[in-house]
Amino acid sequence: MELTEMARQISERSGVSYPLVLAQMQHESANGTSYFAINHHNYGGVKAVEGMKFAGDTAYAHFDTDEEWVDYFSWFLPRFNVVGITDPREYAQTLHDNGYYTDYVDNYYNGMMRFINDNGGMPSNPLGYFGNLLGQNNVNYGT
Repeated sequence: MELTEMARQISERSGVSYPLVLAQMQHESANGTSYFAINHHNYGGVKAVEGMKFAGDTAYAHFDTDEEWVDYFSWFLPRFNVVGITDPREYAQTLHDNGYYTDYVDNYYNGMMRFINDNGGMPSNPLGYFGNLLGQNNVNYGT
């Protein structure tokens, strides 16, 4: 499944802004090319906790399929209080403040913004927007 489709499904199920979910997954997974994305269907740097499968001998979670990732992340992401946020900096700050990542906020924000800009920028209505998945208007949504 493409990152755009996973982000669309996660956004629809969780209420988290599609462009922000997509940029977060792109940032966390090197646009779907990271070891954990390719081998473990982990597109968000999610660490395993008791009861989850581990990605080998690492602390990171293993998911058997992209669909399993979508199901889990749709449930997991709203727990970081990001539903309703449409500003990328506020989103990055809120994820950090709620323990999603430990990197510097500016590093995370800048990483996400690189993908948001590559994807054509933030739409005027990011909560009701699931991206231009058909490629009209020459927008690349980071597949």
